Amino acid sequence: MKNANEALDLYEKHKPDLVISDIRMPGMSGLQMAEKLKQTDPKAKIIMMTAYTDTNYLLESIKLQVEGYIVKPLRKENLLSIIKKQADIVLAEKKIKEQELAIHQQNLQLLDHNEELDSFSHTVDHDLKTPLGNIMGFANLLHEDYPNLSKDEIENYITIIINCSKKIQQIINSLLLFASVRKSNIQTKELTMQNIVAEIINSLLPMIEKSNATITLPKIWPAAVGYISWVEEVWTNYLSNAIKYGGTPPQIGIGYNSDDSENQKKR
Repeated sequence: MKNANEALDLYEKHKPDLVISDIRMPGMSGLQMAEKLKQTDPKAKIIMMTAYTDTNYLLESIKLQVEGYIVKPLRKENLLSIIKKQADIVLAEKKIKEQELAIHQQNLQLLDHNEELDSFSHTVDHDLKTPLGNIMGFANLLHEDYPNLSKDEIENYITIIINCSKKIQQIINSLLLFASVRKSNIQTKELTMQNIVAEIINSLLPMIEKSNATITLPKIWPAAVGYISWVEEVWTNYLSNAIKYGGTPPQIGIGYNSDDSENQKKR
């Protein structure tokens, strides 16, 4: 290097772990360069070399928190010892940073897992408890009072048990589906939404007929891309909730915003 300014440029470009410099340099002195380095990067590690015996240079180096100070003439073993010491410090600091990063990542994963556990607990407590309680209650009624029940009552209780069982099966399938997301790469593909919705409606026919629900479908479906298992699950939840809470009898209309579809195509 021709001067300290060139050394500063090289440091900024390569960010070396250790800088070794002479105090005597053209233009800017090594100590001035060290001061600028420390201002730019307080963690920069610097070893200063000099033939000057003036203690003021040593005191200035200490003030700048220079990591090493060597008085010429150089002794090879002395220089290597200081370099090795600083190299060990650099490696130790890097290892600590790697450990801190790993701990940070683990903490993020734990937070993610905790959120999933909270969600799972809510599902078990809210969504599973009700149908499971119904199954246990009506099954107990059938067991204890079967001879005194009318045929209609028996059929009604059995129907409730079957419907609650289907609800539990649906919830479990949803949990398994979303749990599998963490273990596999999700690959999207073009979907024929008309066929998917038709299959979902067919699977919900008993519920549709019982509630006398009316479902209006669009004549033309837009192109869609997605993960079919998720899309099927979403449509099942949408339609089953619409049938339950869509009025008496439920009037359900399925459609899409054509303007949004055109915008999506342009992106």
